[in-house]
Amino acid sequence: MALAEFQQQLHLNKVMQVKEARLTRREIAALYRVKEKHDMERERNGKNMLGSI
Repeated sequence: MALAEFQQQLHLNKVMQVKEARLTRREIAALYRVKEKHDMERERNGKNMLGSI
């Protein structure tokens, strides 16, 4: 009985690790999208400033 419980707990731990890894990848991807948007806005603002000089 203890072995079956251990195997079940091990399986649940692996499932949770996979879920956490997927969530982490999604969070990192979201951060990169925000950074890319910020960089594009910064570049556009820099070009606008150069055009007004």
